Amino acid sequence: MIDKSWSKKDLIEITRIYQIDIENPKELSKKELSEELYFHLINTEEVFDCNCLYPEVYQWSDLVDLLEKPKANTDLDYRQKQEMIFDAKVILNYCRNGYLLSNTSFKDFDDLYALAMKVSQHGDISTCRRAIDEFNKDNKVRNKINPVISQKMQNILEQKKINKNELTPKLIIRREPIRLTFD
Repeated sequence: MIDKSWSKKDLIEITRIYQIDIENPKELSKKELSEELYFHLINTEEVFDCNCLYPEVYQWSDLVDLLEKPKANTDLDYRQKQEMIFDAKVILNYCRNGYLLSNTSFKDFDDLYALAMKVSQHGDISTCRRAIDEFNKDNKVRNKINPVISQKMQNILEQKKINKNELTPKLIIRREPIRLTFD
């Protein structure tokens, strides 16, 4: 059976991404959905080519093994997320005030760098990503920090970038003869 640590939202997302044919998964209870999903996965043996959500999953049996184990808890609870956003805002305040330590409560740059390293571990939060991007623009930073972003969030960001590029107006110049006829 599917472990209880997987939320209904996670199960619905798995059915959508891996195109599992379950009718109205949103209307089912979590228990019914997990039973339907498990039954469908057990009775299917085909290999699929979709590494969208979980890159280590290549077959339905791999997905069953993943769902039978408890979900890796990489999410922060509400209080921890608010603390991380506050720390990111402290870094943004430092960056937007001219990269001056005198405008902050930090004694030296190493403390600020340690805070930035802590914030960079939560790159799925947009405020944390923005804070690290601004912090890397400081001339005092020798080793640039890369925010840790999950595969799911990377896919979302890439899709947003594609959508933004498609919606950007573009000027197209065609150098070809144009024929006008008047009647």
